Amino acid sequence: MHRPPILPRVGWELLVIVGLLALGASLRLEAIGTRSLWQDEAFSLDLARRTFPGLLTFLKTNDAHPVGYYALLSVWIRLVGEDLAWMRGLSLVFGLAAVVLTWRLGRAWFSPPIGVGAAGLVALNPFQIFASNELRMYMPLECLALTSTWVLWRAWQEGRRPGWWVGYGLAAAGMAYLSYYAFLLIAAHAVWIVLQRPPRVVLGRAALAAAVAVVAYLPWLSYLGHPLALVSGGLLQVRQPLWATYLPELLAAQTFGGYLFGGVTYHTTRGLGLSLYGLLLYPFLVLILIGARGLGRLNRPARGLVAVSWLVPVAVVVAASLGAGGVAAYAYHLNFLQPFLALLVAGGIAFLRDEVAAASPTLVGLVAVVGVLAVIGPAINNLLGDPTYLSYRYDRAARLVRAVYQPGDVVVYLPEGVQRGFTFYFKPVGKTLGIRVDASTRTREALQPRISDVARALNRDDLRVWLVYSSPLPAGTLEDLVAAIQAAGYRQAIFHDFGGVHVGLLVRPLR
Repeated sequence: MHRPPILPRVGWELLVIVGLLALGASLRLEAIGTRSLWQDEAFSLDLARRTFPGLLTFLKTNDAHPVGYYALLSVWIRLVGEDLAWMRGLSLVFGLAAVVLTWRLGRAWFSPPIGVGAAGLVALNPFQIFASNELRMYMPLECLALTSTWVLWRAWQEGRRPGWWVGYGLAAAGMAYLSYYAFLLIAAHAVWIVLQRPPRVVLGRAALAAAVAVVAYLPWLSYLGHPLALVSGGLLQVRQPLWATYLPELLAAQTFGGYLFGGVTYHTTRGLGLSLYGLLLYPFLVLILIGARGLGRLNRPARGLVAVSWLVPVAVVVAASLGAGGVAAYAYHLNFLQPFLALLVAGGIAFLRDEVAAASPTLVGLVAVVGVLAVIGPAINNLLGDPTYLSYRYDRAARLVRAVYQPGDVVVYLPEGVQRGFTFYFKPVGKTLGIRVDASTRTREALQPRISDVARALNRDDLRVWLVYSSPLPAGTLEDLVAAIQAAGYRQAIFHDFGGVHVGLLVRPLR
């Protein structure tokens, strides 16, 4: 007698995706409540605590990002409280959703193996892991980037029907409310539409989408007062001088995710030379080229949309950096584009596997094992908290100060924004001084007057001065601050570096 199976048969694809989500969740959950809050997260929390009118007033002149994420985080912390793990849970949810969205786009446009492969690259990328447990907008932005790209695809397929085009306009505006970097992807989408040489009626529908996006975004544009505020507020803002390995570091973050052999990490640039980066990136560049060719055979318009969505924003950022001679975006700022490149890499893996499998199945197995280890190694290294890569340990810095702090001590913050991260763990009760750093004071010379003002603000009753300093700032700025305070009659007693958060104690000798 035939008996039906107790459990329904589950396909390999669903099993792999569930496994990837479980692994991705474990990598993201491990340090979600223990890794130190850093200054950008503390900034997000400070804004989320404000009333909505207060938030708007502050953002108009004080931040390089729009209101969307801060408003979302404000609602979230009022629901879950301010436990660090629960607050970061918002990014965790979006981070895991990005894995699922990458899979769905890959399988719908190309094939199930390509969707699974791309989802795996997103799940295990160390930059994705880090961004999925920090209080910043990058994971919500990534989900909307994938969603808006899918809606654009559906709108193009439907052609004359306006509903999907209206949806795309709303999705594009939603992205722009989260980050000005979204405009890079919106520009890429516009390039793709033009490259398709659509009929006039489709161009009309695209114009409708643009109009919907502008209307939906108009409240924020009118609040800023001028569209140029998008640039001065943060889009492609030059942050520090350009370095030789800037482009390889962007590619490393977008492919294997850095964290190898002392290379780029989420917060730091490392000492790898161009030749070693070339060696690490060469296999991925080959896979990208193979993937671009193979995906074009499966679905040429979708291949174009994927490639343009990644290439145009990166090219604009690199060109702006080269033109200005300074960094227009750090690697983690472009983290939301990584799923698009993951689709190209996954396509290269799938097509190369098919070619090699015909000649040597054993070789395919060996290469697959090495490839998995190469990708998962940095992810686990990041998970285990290798001291080489621990950055911005405000928790440890605050612990040191708390242990030695005395009533009457002065605390000096450079830049003043580091106070937010530091005081999450310890709030000094005495006098505090902050040195504001803005677009007009991003050079060492421009900061000298403000450093001198702080030194002059110290008086004879201020016997002990703590310095809390964090990079990135112009080289030599910390030394200038220490020298100015020493010139005011102090000597250095304590100095420690906690992964980019420097803490020093200077004491006025008793006469």
